[in-house]
Amino acid sequence: AGFGGPAKGNFRDVILLVACNFAYYDMLQNWEYMAQKLSLKWAVLALDEELFEKLGPERAISPGNFSVSGAHKWRRGDFNKLS
Repeated sequence: AGFGGPAKGNFRDVILLVACNFAYYDMLQNWEYMAQKLSLKWAVLALDEELFEKLGPERAISPGNFSVSGAHKWRRGDFNKLS
C-alpha cells in the first residue's frame, strides 16, 4: 500500500485479513484508523465471540467453533493457536 498515502498499483485489489480477539481491541482500533487513512481494505477474523459481537458481520468474520480469548504472551498459553 505504500507509506503515507492511499493504496496504489497492485495493492488496490488487495484485502487484508487481520486476526484479533477482544483483548487487543484497543490496538485493533488504532490499526483500523491508520488503515483507513491509507485507503486500505480489510476484514477482521474475530478470534473470539466477544470481538465478533462488538464489530458485527459487516466488519468481522465469525470465529465459528474456534476461539482464543484473552491476551497471550509469546509462545505461551494459546499463542501458538493464534500463529
